[in-house]
Amino acid sequence: HSIDNENSIDVNYAMGYSIIEINEEEGKINFYNRRYVEKRNEYVNNVDLLGDEGKKVYNLLTNEEKQYNENIKNIVGKISENYVSELDKHLLSYKTDSNAPKTINDIFVHPKIIEKNNYDIDERYDLNKTKEEKVYFLEDIIKEESNILIVGDKEVGKTILLDKIAIELVDNFDIYRNIPIKIDFKNCGKIDKDIAKYLGIKYSDLESFIDNNKIILIIDNLDFSDEWKKQVVDLEKVVDKYKNIKIICSCRTNIEKELPVEVISNNVFNKFLHLYLNSWDSNQIEELIDIWFINSEDKGLRVQDITNIFNNIKMPLTPLNVSMFLWVIEHQTNYKLINTSELMDVFLTHLLEKLDLSSLYHDSFDYANKITLLADISHKMFETGKYSMTYDDLYKYISSYFKRKKLKV
Repeated sequence: HSIDNENSIDVNYAMGYSIIEINEEEGKINFYNRRYVEKRNEYVNNVDLLGDEGKKVYNLLTNEEKQYNENIKNIVGKISENYVSELDKHLLSYKTDSNAPKTINDIFVHPKIIEKNNYDIDERYDLNKTKEEKVYFLEDIIKEESNILIVGDKEVGKTILLDKIAIELVDNFDIYRNIPIKIDFKNCGKIDKDIAKYLGIKYSDLESFIDNNKIILIIDNLDFSDEWKKQVVDLEKVVDKYKNIKIICSCRTNIEKELPVEVISNNVFNKFLHLYLNSWDSNQIEELIDIWFINSEDKGLRVQDITNIFNNIKMPLTPLNVSMFLWVIEHQTNYKLINTSELMDVFLTHLLEKLDLSSLYHDSFDYANKITLLADISHKMFETGKYSMTYDDLYKYISSYFKRKKLKV
């Protein structure tokens, strides 16, 4: 029985359709029903079934739950503003005179991340045994339920990868529903107190907050050497205590570019999913060249030429080395690569020459003096065991250095 009169009150049978709209942000389900009117040859709101608007609204959340969700979004917003926005400073191109993009989102090149199957010692030397490698992407890492340890060689891109994961979680919080917290292992104090500070909540409220929310704790520069044993134990306690926290951390490989023995012998971290971050290949290099020179000529660069140059001098194809090379090529077309030290020297020379230090330095404060100052700052960091300085501390130290050298400030 079809309804051919839009004013009919017989709603037992009708040709039509329904739409169910789930609005998680507002915590509502909107239910619509439209029925077909044969005389008008169109579908109209089914007012007989659902009232004047042909719509019924069901609340998924109470007012208290809505307020709680709003508070969480505010926390994520503050994390984005106070912490995540600072991550772009890790880029080599940041605040330089390069035409390359200055944000991680714009310049990020996805590295090859693999999971190696763990083999017994006898299997490791079995030439007939084929090692399968599973490739992981950002989304795989974020959605993986296990805690993750990302292992890679020096300057292979671990920090930028973790930065990108944090940015992805903030930018797509409505999708992943995980609150990201990114800290540097070598700059942290008591980890759970640092978490509370990062979230902007009282330490006494931390346990309850974690119980009611999903958190991804991203830790860069994990170090298992004796110097950092106390911090490692502290992190182990966090893993054991807070089950609602997922850990994504990074550490350096051993000399054989394999999992450090300290990880294998650790009863907590040997249970993590171990992912390996590979050096770049021609695909990543080509992608970075396209991004780097998107608004200018690519200087005639060919990927094969770059890989040949790096291979000939046995320089690893890390993101940092390739970025420095592209940066130098951008400013110096006839540059010939010799080794890593020479590449770094040319890069620093040009960078320091571009700095406007007239407000601080004497006219005779040349490149050699600048290198001496940087070396002095590096030695100070080495002595204190702290490899970063606040702007105020750096300014005070440089002022003190100038006074010691009897230079004008």
